[in-house]
Amino acid sequence: MSDEEARTRWEELHNHVTTQTAQIFVMTFLNRTLRAHSDDLAPHAEVQVPVVDLGRVLPRYRHSRKRLVLVDLEGTLWRRDLSREGLSMMEEDYRRAAVARDNEDAEEEVKEEKALVEVPEEVLVVLEKLVADVRNEVWLLSGLRVRGLLERIGRRVPRLGIVAENGCFIKTIKSVPKLTRSFSAGSSFSPPKKYIMRHMHERSVSNGAAGAAAAGGWVNMVANFNLTWKSPCLEILHYFAERTPGSFIEERDASIVFRFWTGAMPVDGVAEDPDRTWARRQAAEAQNHIFDSLGERYGLRIIPGRNSFLVLPNNVSRSTAVGAILHPGGPARSVPQRAWVSHDAFDAEAQSGAGDVDFILAVSGDEKLLRRLNEVDGAETCSTSGRGTDAKWKVEPEPRQALRVLGGLVGCGSGDV
Repeated sequence: MSDEEARTRWEELHNHVTTQTAQIFVMTFLNRTLRAHSDDLAPHAEVQVPVVDLGRVLPRYRHSRKRLVLVDLEGTLWRRDLSREGLSMMEEDYRRAAVARDNEDAEEEVKEEKALVEVPEEVLVVLEKLVADVRNEVWLLSGLRVRGLLERIGRRVPRLGIVAENGCFIKTIKSVPKLTRSFSAGSSFSPPKKYIMRHMHERSVSNGAAGAAAAGGWVNMVANFNLTWKSPCLEILHYFAERTPGSFIEERDASIVFRFWTGAMPVDGVAEDPDRTWARRQAAEAQNHIFDSLGERYGLRIIPGRNSFLVLPNNVSRSTAVGAILHPGGPARSVPQRAWVSHDAFDAEAQSGAGDVDFILAVSGDEKLLRRLNEVDGAETCSTSGRGTDAKWKVEPEPRQALRVLGGLVGCGSGDV
Protein backbone atom coordinates (compact mmCIF):
# COMPACT_ATOMS: atom_id res chain seq x y z
CA MET A 1 0.00 0.00 0.00
CA SER A 2 1.39 3.38 -0.98
CA ASP A 3 1.82 6.18 1.54
CA GLU A 4 -0.84 8.25 -0.23
CA GLU A 5 -3.41 5.45 -0.09
CA ALA A 6 -2.58 4.79 3.57
CA ARG A 7 -3.03 8.45 4.40
CA THR A 8 -6.35 8.60 2.54
CA ARG A 9 -7.68 5.51 4.32
CA TRP A 10 -6.57 6.86 7.68
CA GLU A 11 -8.37 10.16 7.03
CA GLU A 12 -11.58 8.33 6.08
CA LEU A 13 -11.47 6.10 9.16
CA HIS A 14 -10.54 8.96 11.47
CA ASN A 15 -13.37 11.09 10.10
CA HIS A 16 -15.83 8.22 10.65
CA VAL A 17 -14.70 7.63 14.23
CA THR A 18 -14.81 11.30 15.20
CA THR A 19 -18.22 11.97 13.63
CA GLN A 20 -20.10 8.82 14.66
CA THR A 21 -20.24 9.33 18.42
CA ALA A 22 -23.07 9.29 20.93
CA GLN A 23 -22.51 12.96 21.74
CA ILE A 24 -22.80 14.03 18.11
CA PHE A 25 -25.89 11.86 17.66
CA VAL A 26 -27.63 13.47 20.65
CA MET A 27 -26.65 16.99 19.57
CA THR A 28 -27.83 16.35 16.02
CA PHE A 29 -31.12 14.87 17.24
CA LEU A 30 -31.80 17.82 19.56
CA ASN A 31 -30.89 20.35 16.88
CA ARG A 32 -33.23 18.71 14.38
CA THR A 33 -36.01 18.59 16.98
CA LEU A 34 -35.60 22.27 17.76
CA ARG A 35 -35.42 23.07 14.06
CA ALA A 36 -38.65 21.20 13.34
CA HIS A 37 -40.34 22.96 16.25
CA SER A 38 -39.22 26.42 15.08
CA ASP A 39 -40.29 25.66 11.51
CA ASP A 40 -43.72 24.68 12.78
CA LEU A 41 -44.06 27.93 14.75
CA ALA A 42 -42.55 30.14 12.04
CA PRO A 43 -45.78 30.93 10.17
CA HIS A 44 -47.34 32.19 13.42
CA ALA A 45 -44.29 33.96 14.82
CA GLU A 46 -44.50 37.68 15.44
CA VAL A 47 -40.96 38.36 14.24
CA GLN A 48 -40.52 37.49 10.59
CA VAL A 49 -37.37 37.50 8.49
CA PRO A 50 -37.43 40.68 6.39
CA VAL A 51 -37.62 40.64 2.61
CA VAL A 52 -34.21 41.44 1.14
CA ASP A 53 -33.56 45.18 1.09
CA LEU A 54 -31.29 45.97 -1.85
CA GLY A 55 -30.80 49.46 -0.48
CA ARG A 56 -28.85 47.94 2.44
CA VAL A 57 -27.09 45.21 0.46
CA LEU A 58 -25.91 47.16 -2.59
CA PRO A 59 -23.54 49.57 -0.76
CA ARG A 60 -21.50 46.63 0.58
CA TYR A 61 -21.55 44.98 -2.83
CA ARG A 62 -20.52 48.18 -4.58
CA HIS A 63 -17.51 48.85 -2.35
CA SER A 64 -16.24 45.27 -2.18
CA ARG A 65 -13.23 44.13 -4.17
CA LYS A 66 -13.83 40.38 -4.26
CA ARG A 67 -17.29 38.87 -4.31
CA LEU A 68 -18.78 35.41 -4.21
CA VAL A 69 -22.34 34.90 -5.45
CA LEU A 70 -24.06 31.56 -4.80
CA VAL A 71 -27.51 30.96 -6.26
CA ASP A 72 -29.77 27.93 -6.66
CA LEU A 73 -31.08 27.02 -10.10
CA GLU A 74 -34.18 24.91 -9.41
CA GLY A 75 -36.78 26.61 -7.29
CA THR A 76 -34.92 29.93 -7.24
CA LEU A 77 -34.02 31.01 -10.77
CA TRP A 78 -36.07 28.41 -12.60
CA ARG A 79 -39.30 26.60 -11.85
CA ARG A 80 -38.80 23.06 -13.06
CA ASP A 81 -41.74 21.08 -14.44
CA LEU A 82 -42.13 18.21 -11.96
CA SER A 83 -45.16 16.64 -13.61
CA ARG A 84 -44.70 13.17 -15.00
CA GLU A 85 -44.60 14.61 -18.52
CA GLY A 86 -41.97 17.17 -17.53
CA LEU A 87 -39.81 14.55 -15.82
CA SER A 88 -40.02 12.28 -18.89
CA MET A 89 -38.98 15.18 -21.10
CA MET A 90 -35.97 15.83 -18.87
CA GLU A 91 -34.95 12.16 -19.11
CA GLU A 92 -35.17 12.31 -22.90
CA ASP A 93 -33.04 15.45 -22.86
CA TYR A 94 -30.44 13.58 -20.78
CA ARG A 95 -30.52 10.68 -23.23
CA ARG A 96 -29.99 12.94 -26.25
CA ALA A 97 -27.10 14.69 -24.54
CA ALA A 98 -25.47 11.34 -23.73
CA VAL A 99 -25.81 10.17 -27.36
CA ALA A 100 -24.34 13.43 -28.63
CA ARG A 101 -21.41 13.09 -26.21
CA ASP A 102 -20.75 9.49 -27.29
CA ASN A 103 -20.82 10.53 -30.94
CA GLU A 104 -18.44 13.38 -30.23
CA ASP A 105 -16.01 11.07 -28.41
CA ALA A 106 -16.19 8.67 -31.38
CA GLU A 107 -15.53 11.61 -33.73
CA GLU A 108 -18.79 10.93 -35.52
CA GLU A 109 -20.99 13.58 -37.05
CA VAL A 110 -23.22 15.06 -34.40
CA LYS A 111 -26.72 15.99 -35.48
CA GLU A 112 -27.88 19.08 -33.68
CA GLU A 113 -31.25 18.59 -32.02
CA LYS A 114 -33.38 21.18 -30.33
CA ALA A 115 -33.03 20.98 -26.56
CA LEU A 116 -36.16 19.73 -24.84
CA VAL A 117 -35.48 21.60 -21.58
CA GLU A 118 -34.12 25.12 -21.28
CA VAL A 119 -34.01 27.84 -18.64
CA PRO A 120 -35.50 31.24 -19.53
CA GLU A 121 -33.29 33.58 -21.54
CA GLU A 122 -33.48 36.29 -18.88
CA VAL A 123 -31.78 33.96 -16.39
CA LEU A 124 -28.83 33.40 -18.72
CA VAL A 125 -28.58 37.12 -19.49
CA VAL A 126 -28.39 38.04 -15.79
CA LEU A 127 -25.73 35.37 -15.16
CA GLU A 128 -23.68 36.59 -18.13
CA LYS A 129 -23.77 40.15 -16.84
CA LEU A 130 -22.76 39.08 -13.33
CA VAL A 131 -19.74 37.05 -14.46
CA ALA A 132 -18.67 39.89 -16.78
CA ASP A 133 -17.54 41.79 -13.69
CA VAL A 134 -14.05 40.48 -12.94
CA ARG A 135 -14.57 41.03 -9.22
CA ASN A 136 -17.42 38.51 -9.18
CA GLU A 137 -17.18 34.75 -8.87
CA VAL A 138 -20.61 33.28 -9.51
CA TRP A 139 -21.63 29.70 -8.72
CA LEU A 140 -24.87 28.03 -9.78
CA LEU A 141 -26.06 25.33 -7.35
CA SER A 142 -28.16 22.51 -8.81
CA GLY A 143 -29.37 19.00 -8.17
CA LEU A 144 -29.44 18.09 -11.87
CA ARG A 145 -27.07 15.80 -13.69
CA VAL A 146 -24.13 17.27 -15.56
CA ARG A 147 -25.05 16.31 -19.08
CA GLY A 148 -27.80 18.14 -20.85
CA LEU A 149 -29.08 21.38 -19.37
CA LEU A 150 -26.10 22.15 -17.10
CA GLU A 151 -23.64 21.45 -19.92
CA ARG A 152 -25.47 23.90 -22.14
CA ILE A 153 -25.52 26.55 -19.42
CA GLY A 154 -21.76 26.02 -18.94
CA ARG A 155 -21.13 26.55 -22.64
CA ARG A 156 -23.32 29.64 -22.74
CA VAL A 157 -21.73 31.20 -19.63
CA PRO A 158 -18.13 29.89 -19.55
CA ARG A 159 -17.02 31.88 -16.49
CA LEU A 160 -19.86 30.47 -14.41
CA GLY A 161 -19.04 27.84 -11.78
CA ILE A 162 -21.62 25.07 -11.45
CA VAL A 163 -22.32 22.58 -8.66
CA ALA A 164 -24.24 19.56 -9.98
CA GLU A 165 -26.08 16.74 -8.22
CA ASN A 166 -26.14 18.58 -4.90
CA GLY A 167 -22.35 18.66 -4.58
CA CYS A 168 -21.32 15.45 -6.33
CA PHE A 169 -19.73 17.31 -9.26
CA ILE A 170 -18.22 20.79 -9.62
CA LYS A 171 -17.47 22.66 -12.82
CA THR A 172 -14.50 24.89 -12.14
CA ILE A 173 -14.15 28.38 -13.54
CA LYS A 174 -11.51 28.64 -16.21
CA SER A 175 -9.98 32.08 -16.67
CA VAL A 176 -10.12 33.78 -20.03
CA PRO A 177 -7.54 36.24 -21.42
CA LYS A 178 -7.10 39.52 -19.52
CA LEU A 179 -9.30 38.35 -16.68
CA THR A 180 -8.06 37.63 -13.17
CA ARG A 181 -9.69 35.21 -10.80
CA SER A 182 -11.11 36.87 -7.70
CA PHE A 183 -9.85 34.15 -5.36
CA SER A 184 -6.39 33.49 -6.68
CA ALA A 185 -3.38 35.50 -7.64
CA GLY A 186 -1.98 32.56 -9.59
CA SER A 187 -3.14 30.50 -12.51
CA SER A 188 -6.55 28.92 -12.81
CA PHE A 189 -7.15 25.42 -11.51
CA SER A 190 -6.46 22.55 -13.85
CA PRO A 191 -7.45 19.26 -12.18
CA PRO A 192 -5.60 16.00 -12.81
CA LYS A 193 -7.13 13.59 -15.29
CA LYS A 194 -8.20 11.10 -12.64
CA TYR A 195 -10.50 13.73 -11.12
CA ILE A 196 -12.15 14.70 -14.41
CA MET A 197 -14.93 12.74 -16.03
CA ARG A 198 -13.74 12.29 -19.59
CA HIS A 199 -17.21 12.35 -21.12
CA MET A 200 -18.05 15.56 -19.25
CA HIS A 201 -15.38 17.84 -20.69
CA GLU A 202 -16.86 20.97 -22.21
CA ARG A 203 -16.16 21.88 -25.81
CA SER A 204 -14.83 25.30 -26.68
CA VAL A 205 -17.52 27.75 -27.68
CA SER A 206 -15.16 29.09 -30.27
CA ASN A 207 -12.74 27.60 -32.79
CA GLY A 208 -10.38 30.54 -32.34
CA ALA A 209 -6.94 30.66 -30.77
CA ALA A 210 -6.05 29.07 -27.46
CA GLY A 211 -7.49 30.96 -24.56
CA ALA A 212 -10.91 31.45 -26.17
CA ALA A 213 -13.75 31.42 -23.70
CA ALA A 214 -14.39 27.86 -22.59
CA ALA A 215 -15.89 26.26 -19.52
CA GLY A 216 -13.66 24.63 -16.94
CA GLY A 217 -13.43 20.91 -16.28
CA TRP A 218 -15.88 18.89 -14.23
CA VAL A 219 -14.42 17.62 -10.95
CA ASN A 220 -15.85 14.39 -9.58
CA MET A 221 -16.31 14.94 -5.85
CA VAL A 222 -17.34 11.31 -5.28
CA ALA A 223 -14.53 9.68 -7.24
CA ASN A 224 -13.43 7.75 -4.13
CA PHE A 225 -16.94 6.64 -3.15
CA ASN A 226 -18.31 3.19 -3.87
CA LEU A 227 -21.29 3.67 -6.20
CA THR A 228 -22.23 0.01 -6.53
CA TRP A 229 -25.12 0.74 -4.15
CA LYS A 230 -27.12 2.17 -7.03
CA SER A 231 -28.10 -1.21 -8.51
CA PRO A 232 -29.68 -2.68 -5.34
CA CYS A 233 -31.20 0.71 -4.55
CA LEU A 234 -32.86 0.83 -7.97
CA GLU A 235 -34.22 -2.67 -7.44
CA ILE A 236 -35.85 -1.56 -4.21
CA LEU A 237 -37.26 1.60 -5.78
CA HIS A 238 -38.64 -0.26 -8.81
CA TYR A 239 -40.44 -2.59 -6.41
CA PHE A 240 -42.13 0.33 -4.69
CA ALA A 241 -42.67 2.26 -7.94
CA GLU A 242 -44.76 -0.60 -9.28
CA ARG A 243 -47.00 -0.25 -6.23
CA THR A 244 -47.12 3.57 -6.26
CA PRO A 245 -49.20 4.98 -9.13
CA GLY A 246 -47.67 8.01 -10.82
CA SER A 247 -44.25 7.65 -9.18
CA PHE A 248 -41.03 8.35 -11.08
CA ILE A 249 -37.43 7.22 -10.56
CA GLU A 250 -34.75 9.70 -11.59
CA GLU A 251 -31.37 7.99 -11.77
CA ARG A 252 -28.44 10.37 -11.81
CA ASP A 253 -24.70 9.73 -12.10
CA ALA A 254 -24.02 9.56 -8.34
CA SER A 255 -27.47 9.81 -6.75
CA ILE A 256 -31.08 8.71 -7.19
CA VAL A 257 -34.33 10.60 -6.71
CA PHE A 258 -37.61 8.79 -6.07
CA ARG A 259 -40.54 11.08 -6.87
CA PHE A 260 -43.41 9.27 -5.23
CA TRP A 261 -46.00 11.91 -6.11
CA THR A 262 -46.21 13.79 -9.43
CA GLY A 263 -49.85 14.83 -9.24
CA ALA A 264 -51.52 18.03 -8.04
CA MET A 265 -50.49 19.44 -4.69
CA PRO A 266 -53.05 19.44 -1.85
CA VAL A 267 -54.90 22.68 -1.12
CA ASP A 268 -55.06 24.06 2.42
CA GLY A 269 -58.32 23.16 4.08
CA VAL A 270 -59.07 20.35 1.63
CA ALA A 271 -58.66 16.69 2.51
CA GLU A 272 -55.54 15.11 1.03
CA ASP A 273 -55.93 12.89 -2.01
CA PRO A 274 -56.01 9.25 -0.83
CA ASP A 275 -53.55 8.37 -3.59
CA ARG A 276 -51.04 10.85 -2.20
CA THR A 277 -51.52 9.48 1.30
CA TRP A 278 -50.72 6.03 -0.04
CA ALA A 279 -47.71 7.36 -1.97
CA ARG A 280 -46.29 9.01 1.16
CA ARG A 281 -46.69 5.76 3.09
CA GLN A 282 -44.93 3.80 0.35
CA ALA A 283 -42.13 6.37 0.26
CA ALA A 284 -41.60 6.06 4.01
CA GLU A 285 -41.33 2.26 3.72
CA ALA A 286 -38.92 2.59 0.79
CA GLN A 287 -36.68 4.96 2.74
CA ASN A 288 -36.59 2.63 5.73
CA HIS A 289 -35.78 -0.35 3.53
CA ILE A 290 -32.99 1.45 1.69
CA PHE A 291 -31.42 2.82 4.85
CA ASP A 292 -31.61 -0.49 6.74
CA SER A 293 -30.17 -2.60 3.92
CA LEU A 294 -27.77 -0.16 2.20
CA GLY A 295 -27.34 2.97 4.31
CA GLU A 296 -24.64 1.97 6.77
CA ARG A 297 -23.03 -0.56 4.45
CA TYR A 298 -22.36 1.97 1.69
CA GLY A 299 -22.39 5.19 3.69
CA LEU A 300 -25.58 6.66 2.26
CA ARG A 301 -27.95 9.33 3.45
CA ILE A 302 -31.52 10.07 2.48
CA ILE A 303 -32.92 13.58 2.16
CA PRO A 304 -36.72 13.59 2.29
CA GLY A 305 -38.75 16.17 0.41
CA ARG A 306 -42.40 17.07 0.13
CA ASN A 307 -43.03 14.80 -2.86
CA SER A 308 -39.74 12.97 -3.26
CA PHE A 309 -36.61 11.80 -1.51
CA LEU A 310 -32.97 11.83 -2.56
CA VAL A 311 -30.42 9.06 -1.97
CA LEU A 312 -26.75 10.04 -2.25
CA PRO A 313 -23.35 9.34 -0.66
CA ASN A 314 -22.91 10.53 2.90
CA ASN A 315 -20.91 13.70 3.63
CA VAL A 316 -21.68 15.16 0.20
CA SER A 317 -23.98 18.16 -0.09
CA ARG A 318 -24.19 21.69 -1.39
CA SER A 319 -22.64 22.78 1.90
CA THR A 320 -19.57 20.60 1.36
CA ALA A 321 -19.34 21.82 -2.25
CA VAL A 322 -19.35 25.45 -1.10
CA GLY A 323 -16.83 24.49 1.58
CA ALA A 324 -14.63 23.09 -1.18
CA ILE A 325 -15.02 26.33 -3.14
CA LEU A 326 -13.96 28.37 -0.12
CA HIS A 327 -11.19 26.01 0.98
CA PRO A 328 -7.62 27.16 0.18
CA GLY A 329 -6.93 23.73 -1.32
CA GLY A 330 -10.26 23.49 -3.09
CA PRO A 331 -11.07 23.25 -6.80
CA ALA A 332 -11.21 27.03 -7.19
CA ARG A 333 -7.58 27.43 -6.17
CA SER A 334 -5.37 24.36 -6.54
CA VAL A 335 -4.99 20.68 -7.24
CA PRO A 336 -7.79 18.74 -5.49
CA GLN A 337 -7.05 17.43 -2.03
CA ARG A 338 -8.91 14.86 0.05
CA ALA A 339 -9.22 17.44 2.84
CA TRP A 340 -11.93 19.43 1.11
CA VAL A 341 -14.08 16.39 0.31
CA SER A 342 -14.61 15.74 4.02
CA HIS A 343 -17.50 16.29 6.40
CA ASP A 344 -16.02 19.42 7.95
CA ALA A 345 -14.67 21.02 4.79
CA PHE A 346 -16.89 24.01 5.42
CA ASP A 347 -15.60 24.71 8.90
CA ALA A 348 -12.53 26.59 10.14
CA GLU A 349 -10.29 25.98 7.15
CA ALA A 350 -13.03 26.87 4.67
CA GLN A 351 -13.87 30.01 6.56
CA SER A 352 -10.23 31.03 6.60
CA GLY A 353 -10.23 30.52 2.83
CA ALA A 354 -12.99 33.11 2.58
CA GLY A 355 -10.69 35.74 4.04
CA ASP A 356 -9.96 37.23 0.59
CA VAL A 357 -13.66 37.72 -0.11
CA ASP A 358 -15.21 41.02 0.89
CA PHE A 359 -18.78 40.09 0.03
CA ILE A 360 -20.75 36.83 -0.15
CA LEU A 361 -24.34 36.64 -1.38
CA ALA A 362 -26.22 33.34 -1.19
CA VAL A 363 -29.74 33.03 -2.63
CA SER A 364 -30.84 29.50 -1.88
CA GLY A 365 -33.49 27.24 -0.44
CA ASP A 366 -30.89 25.05 1.28
CA GLU A 367 -31.33 26.04 4.92
CA LYS A 368 -28.30 24.09 6.13
CA LEU A 369 -26.07 25.94 3.68
CA LEU A 370 -27.51 29.30 4.69
CA ARG A 371 -27.02 28.60 8.40
CA ARG A 372 -23.38 27.72 7.86
CA LEU A 373 -22.76 30.74 5.65
CA ASN A 374 -24.12 32.94 8.43
CA GLU A 375 -20.96 32.00 10.34
CA VAL A 376 -18.75 33.49 7.61
CA ASP A 377 -17.89 37.17 7.87
CA GLY A 378 -19.32 39.30 5.10
CA ALA A 379 -22.06 36.88 4.06
CA GLU A 380 -25.55 38.03 3.08
CA THR A 381 -27.94 35.04 3.08
CA CYS A 382 -31.33 35.05 1.36
CA SER A 383 -33.74 32.14 1.76
CA THR A 384 -36.12 31.09 -1.02
CA SER A 385 -37.50 28.06 0.83
CA GLY A 386 -40.71 29.77 1.94
CA ARG A 387 -40.30 28.16 5.37
CA GLY A 388 -38.85 29.19 8.71
CA THR A 389 -35.25 30.24 8.18
CA ASP A 390 -32.12 31.48 9.93
CA ALA A 391 -31.12 33.50 6.87
CA LYS A 392 -30.70 37.24 7.23
CA TRP A 393 -33.16 37.91 4.41
CA LYS A 394 -35.91 36.12 2.57
CA VAL A 395 -36.96 36.16 -1.07
CA GLU A 396 -40.34 34.97 -2.22
CA PRO A 397 -39.98 31.52 -3.85
CA GLU A 398 -40.69 32.89 -7.32
CA PRO A 399 -37.98 33.08 -10.03
CA ARG A 400 -38.84 36.69 -10.87
CA GLN A 401 -38.06 37.75 -7.28
CA ALA A 402 -34.62 36.10 -7.31
CA LEU A 403 -33.94 37.65 -10.71
CA ARG A 404 -34.89 41.03 -9.25
CA VAL A 405 -32.23 40.62 -6.56
CA LEU A 406 -29.51 39.50 -8.96
CA GLY A 407 -30.54 42.08 -11.52
CA GLY A 408 -30.07 44.77 -8.88
CA LEU A 409 -26.41 43.77 -8.60
CA VAL A 410 -25.77 44.12 -12.33
CA GLY A 411 -24.03 47.40 -13.09
CA CYS A 412 -23.33 48.23 -9.43
CA GLY A 413 -19.60 48.70 -8.95
CA SER A 414 -18.66 46.87 -12.14
CA GLY A 415 -15.00 46.20 -12.63
CA ASP A 416 -12.97 46.45 -15.80
CA VAL A 417 -13.88 43.81 -18.32
